[in-house]
Amino acid sequence: MRRAHRQGGGASRGRCAFFVALSLSLILLALAVPRAAAWLNLTVGRQATDLLWRGEMPAPEGVRRALSSREAALRWLELPRARKDLGIAHLRLAVFALREGERLRAREHLERATEQLEAGLARDPVDPWAWNELAWARAYGGEDVRAVDALTMS
Repeated sequence: MRRAHRQGGGASRGRCAFFVALSLSLILLALAVPRAAAWLNLTVGRQATDLLWRGEMPAPEGVRRALSSREAALRWLELPRARKDLGIAHLRLAVFALREGERLRAREHLERATEQLEAGLARDPVDPWAWNELAWARAYGGEDVRAVDALTMS
């Protein structure tokens, strides 16, 4: 009689361990899927964003791809790098619009650039290049005092 009782207890412990392992697996999967999806989205516009970070202007299609891939990544997970990439892309588009004399479009891109760079730097402030780009965005936008503040941080 005792033997049967022990076997039953072992089976319930086995089931309990199975459900604990299954629960932990599901939790880890739920944490991993958004992160993996976000980083996979970042790979799409990588070439264009690398050019943007070097101060070069990729083809317009590359910039659009970079913008859409960063926005898609942010729908999955908040990534400071994606925010900063968006900010730099908008800053380059603003400079391009200024060269073409489209002040209204340039103003919109400058506002977005400042917004995205500030959001990215709020979560990851140790990035001198992004602070420098934020200073440029503020300077182009006529915020000279705030531009100096951003330059001090870089």
